[in-house]
Amino acid sequence: PYPFSSGTDLIIDGWFHERGTLWPGQAMSLQVEQVLHTSKSLYQDVLVFKSVNYGNVLVLDGVIQVTERDERKIFTSWWII
Repeated sequence: PYPFSSGTDLIIDGWFHERGTLWPGQAMSLQVEQVLHTSKSLYQDVLVFKSVNYGNVLVLDGVIQVTERDERKIFTSWWII
């Protein structure tokens, strides 16, 4: 069901490339320092890597979910709610 066989297929020449139909005409690339985890379950493809500028990055099914750099924004927004 995925357009790729694993999350690491989206890493080309040391760069993770998020491209898809969710946001036509737009792509996101992050430089990868180290792949920390990859797995594939019956439901999703999981990739966790350390990026050069965003810290650790969680990718599900080829789409960036959260980065360490987002942590403060997420934590602060919970206090606002």
